[in-house]
Amino acid sequence: MHSAQSMQPGSRRRRPGRWMAVGAALALLAGLARGDAPAMQPATPTTQPQTHRAWLNLKPDKPISRPATPSNVYVIPIDGEINDITLTLLKRMSREAIAAGADMLILRINTWGGLVTSALDISSYIKSDEQMRKVWTVAYVAPKAISAGSLIAMAADEIVMLKNGRFGDCAPISMGGKLTGVEREKIESPLRQEFRDSAKHNGYDPLLAEALVTSTIAVYIVRNEQTGEELMVNQAGLEERTRPAPSPWRQTGTKMLADGLLARVMTDSQTGEARTVSDAEAERLGQPVPSSWVKVRTVVDEDRLLTMTDAEAMEYGFVKGIVTGDAGLREFYHVQGSWHEMHQDFGEVLAEFLCSMWVRAGLFLIMLLGIWVELHTPGVGLPGAVALGALALLLAGPYLSGLADWWEIGLILLGLLLIGLEIFVIPGFGVTGVLGIIFFLTGLIFAAIPPNFNPSSWQPWQGGADTMRFLRQSLMAVVVGLIGFMVGAVLLSRYLRRLPVVGRVFLRDVGDPRLKGKLVPTAPPNPPGSGLEHLITSPPVGSRERLGLQLGQEGEVVATLRPAGKVRFGKRTVEAVADGEFLEPGRRVRITRFVGNNVVVAPVGPGQA
Repeated sequence: MHSAQSMQPGSRRRRPGRWMAVGAALALLAGLARGDAPAMQPATPTTQPQTHRAWLNLKPDKPISRPATPSNVYVIPIDGEINDITLTLLKRMSREAIAAGADMLILRINTWGGLVTSALDISSYIKSDEQMRKVWTVAYVAPKAISAGSLIAMAADEIVMLKNGRFGDCAPISMGGKLTGVEREKIESPLRQEFRDSAKHNGYDPLLAEALVTSTIAVYIVRNEQTGEELMVNQAGLEERTRPAPSPWRQTGTKMLADGLLARVMTDSQTGEARTVSDAEAERLGQPVPSSWVKVRTVVDEDRLLTMTDAEAMEYGFVKGIVTGDAGLREFYHVQGSWHEMHQDFGEVLAEFLCSMWVRAGLFLIMLLGIWVELHTPGVGLPGAVALGALALLLAGPYLSGLADWWEIGLILLGLLLIGLEIFVIPGFGVTGVLGIIFFLTGLIFAAIPPNFNPSSWQPWQGGADTMRFLRQSLMAVVVGLIGFMVGAVLLSRYLRRLPVVGRVFLRDVGDPRLKGKLVPTAPPNPPGSGLEHLITSPPVGSRERLGLQLGQEGEVVATLRPAGKVRFGKRTVEAVADGEFLEPGRRVRITRFVGNNVVVAPVGPGQA
């Protein structure tokens, strides 16, 4: 033994040291006897345990794996507002790419968001469609996938971000105010479920996924100082893991020491170890045991939504890589084969353009003005054709984009039928015309609303923020069109007839200086008392002259003048225009004047047949 050797005679210089060592050993033995020996410290500090981030090791639930060297890659753009048109485009492009043998689909996302319902449908399509599950899908955030865009990105098999990109913040909003209470929960509930499903499918932390859509969740990172494990926890998890644990030591008795002092007997309830200790040591052993878990930092505070930079999304396990552009993306995936950029076809671009609120307002305005001009000119000509073309485009946009449903198209056609009956068949203007206008406007408004609208159960006061948004836009288009029509009708009636060429389609008054020189008197003035003294007596010009018509000639209405129609003069039937009122078939009329090639007539009596 070292202690025996040190006590042998020899070197006297070491005796004091040897006596000190003996004293220290005796003191240590005495402390052990009392049970209050100091804890032994290691000679060298222990190394910090290696950090293990649990959220980076969640296993995805995927039926296929990423191809090592993709040979046939197709890039599908998803940008602008997310709506049903986006879903239609994605379905068309993805099916074409899969049919062409694509082994990887890259969804290039650049959006601030859009409709919740459309985003949910797109997410479900990416994860559940039988054909989509056979090909590896990549969400390429270039440079932003905010709100509905983040929901779509989460549905893909993995995410890659453009450097300095942004990702997150998918809380539903209402254009008319703040969503609260049951209304918010009604919308958030399916969103949270979709995010949880995507997290399970792709191996993302479910708590972080929910923090993208729910602002009431605070998320923290905690670390176990003993094992190095790091976890994502909410407020309750943080309090539970960092809360000190109760001491396992309990006083189980007392004991009289040799020096006559009374000591306590403490027992560890976990291991069964018993110690005889002093009062001070008993107090120390009874203190709560500090947790091995400590808070590292806050990921997102309560009342905030998780929005991540490219580096944060990479750290939190959402993003597999950060690239600097398409070249970097191809290098990241080791693409060895073809690379195809897909684009919208003409019909899809046209549908998206025609569904714009301002475009719809303009088309509605053109349609109304065309009808107004047609009713103020004889026959069916260019204004009527323009009105029909504007109506066709109004219906084409929602139809091509999938917004219009069958009942909306039917309502529009029924409205037009009733309006036509009121104008051409039923005398006067009453219930039929009013109902026709109501049906037509209702169908026109709801044709621009997503087809998930259910008129039998829709309750806008209990949610439906997306539907309300589209409804407001469609109503705004109709209101803007009506206001524009009222202003346009006034301007047309006052100024447009004065323009060269264009003004010829309008009925000019006989006092219009532009008619000077075109009406050549060839008959004596009308006699006093005939009621025709104010008229200019002149023959028709152009083709009317060849028909042999003249002022004051009487005829019979054969097609209602509203104000244009047809009148029979002897054996000839010509187009004519009523002067100031609609005239039914059978009414006797007299030619009052000629305006260009237009025959203007007025009723002869109070209602002669």
